[in-house]
Amino acid sequence: MARTCDARSAVRARRRPSPGGDARPRHGSPAAPGRRAGDRTGRARAPSRRRGAGGRARARATTPVSCGGAPPCRAACARRSCVRDHGAARPPPALGAVRPCSSFVRRGRLRPACSHRGRRSPRARRLGGSARAVKIRRSPWLAVGVFVAAVVVVNLGLRALDEHTHSPGGPASSSFATAPDGAAGYAELLRRFDRPVVELRDPLDTALLDPRSTLVVLDPGPTLTGDDGRALRSFVESGGRAVVGGDPSGWLGNVVVPPPGWRPDASPAARAVAIPNAGPVRTAGEGAWVEPRGRALVVAGDRPVVVEQKLGTGTIVLVADASPLQNRLLGHADNAALALALAGDRPVVFAESVHGYGPASGLGAIPTRWWWAFAVLALAAVVLALSRGRRLGPPEVPWRELPPARVEFAEALALQLTKSRPREDGVRTARRIARVRLERALRLPPGAGDTALRERARARQLDSAAVEAVLGDGVGETDLLAVGRALVATEREEAVV
Repeated sequence: MARTCDARSAVRARRRPSPGGDARPRHGSPAAPGRRAGDRTGRARAPSRRRGAGGRARARATTPVSCGGAPPCRAACARRSCVRDHGAARPPPALGAVRPCSSFVRRGRLRPACSHRGRRSPRARRLGGSARAVKIRRSPWLAVGVFVAAVVVVNLGLRALDEHTHSPGGPASSSFATAPDGAAGYAELLRRFDRPVVELRDPLDTALLDPRSTLVVLDPGPTLTGDDGRALRSFVESGGRAVVGGDPSGWLGNVVVPPPGWRPDASPAARAVAIPNAGPVRTAGEGAWVEPRGRALVVAGDRPVVVEQKLGTGTIVLVADASPLQNRLLGHADNAALALALAGDRPVVFAESVHGYGPASGLGAIPTRWWWAFAVLALAAVVLALSRGRRLGPPEVPWRELPPARVEFAEALALQLTKSRPREDGVRTARRIARVRLERALRLPPGAGDTALRERARARQLDSAAVEAVLGDGVGETDLLAVGRALVATEREEAVV
């Protein structure tokens, strides 16, 4: 059965045309009709050429390949080709997929293999041998800089949020303060009733106060100096109106002489006794006057809370408890009517210098804590620049050191001359060039004889050894060195001439 399979395979191979379309037998092969057993196809001949056998491959019979396995079957053997079972006829294995472009590059410009979840990847999973992936090292200062920048951005965002939401805050009884004990509501009330409102940031002793206005000074504390008190009295005496109130400790004696007595407790239920359109007044019970001079405007029980005094051509209003004019109680009872009546039909000026506000503008208006924040940011920027500068500094000198070209040329020429064996041609060429330059230096015509050269060189007091080296006929290494020295001396002589 094996012989039958081999015979049928050989017949099928003879009937199949050759890959090149040439059915003629090779030169030197046995003459026979059709294709011989030794005529192999292109696929079968390829391995013999790759094996590097010298000369042409010899024609030989194809070794029959038996159809192994279970009991042979004639139909199965007819469908199979014994030649195609050869390993050289099998198609090459499929190439792996090309890795996609990535920013991370390993040593040798190889990118890591990307794996897909749920299936195996045809790419390499790890580096072979002892190779290791190159990891990009990042400076720790970069993380510090990012952290500082994030802190600054968060602080600025919180500040902007606070400004837009207007959270309560500010000094007590200040027209800028929105806290419960502030007076921002009093200033807004005056604006709504068409009273011009001005926040005065300049100190009272240097400010220009209009006697036709009303000056409001609430809870000034010790910041109201004697000069400020004298300026306030001068303002009232010239026809101005002043509303002064709050805890009088440390400042009342600078405004009123002699100052009235004051006690820190009073009834919170008060009433207006000399103010039209105002009746009950609600206070925090934080103070009342004791035997003051002037007319009482608001009383709590039998104790006056608001007193009006005449001073020169003006009027000064002393408020023992400023809570009815503050944000917390301005909307209770008739406190708003009381506040409007105390201000009068005049422009109102709130003294804000006693609450810590100054006339600074531009850079001077920047708070001190902001300057400290700027200093810390500048220091962080300097540290970051120094760290990055050391890391990214030039690893070598900024200029390129050029090699001495003449020295390299001379060394290369000497190396070539050393390799050339023998040196007769080089010595003769050097002697001929030296002779031409010697004739030029001695002002002799080309082709002058040796005698003329010696006489002229003796007259010019040239080195006789150099002249004899040029005129000699030796071809050794010593002669070559002597000719070189003579050539240098001749060039110097030409330069002098």
